[in-house]
Amino acid sequence: MKNQITTLLKLRAITATVSVFLISCSSISQAQIFKIVDSSDMRLSYNSKTVVLDSGKRQTEFHGKWINYMDETNTWKEIDPVFVKTTKGFEMNEAPFEVLAPFYADEPAVFNNNNRYDVFTNEIIYDKPLEQTIQALGTAHVAGITETGDLGWGKAQYVVYPDAYPEIHADLIYWVHQGTAPRLRKFIRFNQKLIENTDFKFRVIYSDEVETLNNGENVTVTLKGANSKRGSGWDNFYIWDSKGGWTERKPIRFDFEKQMLTSVTSIITDPNEYILTKHIEADYFKTAILPVFTDATSTFYPDAGTGATTVDGQLKANTSPNTGGYDGCSNFPSDHAATSSTPDNTGTTMAAYVYTSTYWGDHITRIIILFNTSSLTNMANISSATLKVYLNDIGNTNTVDQGIDLVQSNPGSNTVLTSADYIQVGKSLANGWGSSSSTDIITDANVMVGNFVTGGYTNFVMGSTGIGWINKTDVTKLGLREHHDVTGTGDACPMGRGVLIYSADQTGTDYDPKLEVTHTPASVTPAIVNWNNGNIQEITLSEHRSFTFTNGKSGAEYTLIIKQDGTGGKAVTWPTEVRWTNGTTPTLTATAGAADIVRFVYDGTKYLEITTTLNIPY
Repeated sequence: MKNQITTLLKLRAITATVSVFLISCSSISQAQIFKIVDSSDMRLSYNSKTVVLDSGKRQTEFHGKWINYMDETNTWKEIDPVFVKTTKGFEMNEAPFEVLAPFYADEPAVFNNNNRYDVFTNEIIYDKPLEQTIQALGTAHVAGITETGDLGWGKAQYVVYPDAYPEIHADLIYWVHQGTAPRLRKFIRFNQKLIENTDFKFRVIYSDEVETLNNGENVTVTLKGANSKRGSGWDNFYIWDSKGGWTERKPIRFDFEKQMLTSVTSIITDPNEYILTKHIEADYFKTAILPVFTDATSTFYPDAGTGATTVDGQLKANTSPNTGGYDGCSNFPSDHAATSSTPDNTGTTMAAYVYTSTYWGDHITRIIILFNTSSLTNMANISSATLKVYLNDIGNTNTVDQGIDLVQSNPGSNTVLTSADYIQVGKSLANGWGSSSSTDIITDANVMVGNFVTGGYTNFVMGSTGIGWINKTDVTKLGLREHHDVTGTGDACPMGRGVLIYSADQTGTDYDPKLEVTHTPASVTPAIVNWNNGNIQEITLSEHRSFTFTNGKSGAEYTLIIKQDGTGGKAVTWPTEVRWTNGTTPTLTATAGAADIVRFVYDGTKYLEITTTLNIPY
């Protein structure tokens, strides 16, 4: 028998002579070029914060997650996903979206997707917001309260409606999980065991007509007939208990269906209304340890699987014990040479670990940690860098401690780990990437397990090799391996050695892996582009340049050809009068000998981008 917990509620081109004349002002000192910045000043990107040190150097701290959001003035601000009780309900408005949790469980919550920045294309989003209301059906008129506790991802504040489902003693919870990407999660917390299969329904209404795609695991939601970055996917349809936690979660069945426009009641169905149904099976509760949780997560990207440009996590190669039990720890070589593994990039912890046992099977676990470091740009001269990780636990049953090695990684994707990425954690000196049994892995820093800090950060201070791994215009890809795994040499058996550290999916930022980079802006030579000398001009970059445009004529179109010299890697700084499509400055080609072409129209005040053509072979 099934208990239905549901209630029906109501631009003229100007021809010009081509000439080239750029005035170099290399005699201007660096102090004249750069504004003096107080050491307390801070600059932000979506995943980093930069301070200016007393020495004049910049220190940038990168995270593998969103730590800042862009507000309505296009200013970056720190994410603080805390609910504040107001006259409207419980409001959270310091993230890439806004949430209004209701005063009472049976009232609608509002999820307003007003994210203003696309981290995948580095563009400001000007599309109008997409609002989603969510109403838990079949709940009692129970008042919500704010609590602070650990729901499995670290200490966080949330809104809970105690006993919102009074017949089965289950709570309704709204909370914003600041993991790799912030998301609104809607939990049902069971405080007693279900004795019969039960459906839980949510009424979902969108402010505009949308299209949905349900693949059985998550739901993609996009604006219908519109090329828009707006959407609000659904994800995390799972159930888990207090013993196994999220690691041992099980998928649940769900439906996401559009409501018909006809109604047999006096309540009019909204044309943009859907019903989300979660089917919870009573059998799960027979062996479950209370409290039990189930989830449905709203994302601020249309595709539920996206939200961040980088990933971190672990990959485990595991050998089962012999059927006779005793294997004499003989499986270490096969684990070390494995070409496949079990990936996990959604857990709150990750391990760099080697385990061998005479009876219980062996395993080797490796860590991949990625950081989007593109905000450095080619103009950064890096002087030092440190990878910082926060310890969760130490596994070390042997007296010989050879520590954890920092390596480079090369996963197939920047946003998800796969089984084959196990052999992409560490590059072989002789054989390159993907040599599974190599014992000549290129390493940088090493930290002895016994030197890991309890209750704080452990630092991997990078040398010249590691600094060379930092990608100033894209993603930096690092990894950690236990030293025996790097060398391919086992130790006394049984052996359990390594560390468990927190991942970016732990909520908040207190335990995040961090990459701290100290750098100095490169010297920049000013270049004056005098448009009286021609509407089409070119420059070959032999050094970093800071452009100034003069004598532009209103209504005129101008073309600038920018070439890299034989070494490449030079960058430009644009005048403040330039305005770019979607508010995003293009990243010019850094390859030696490459050419880019940028066209503007001048409106008398601003130079407005018409087109930018990149990477023209020259």
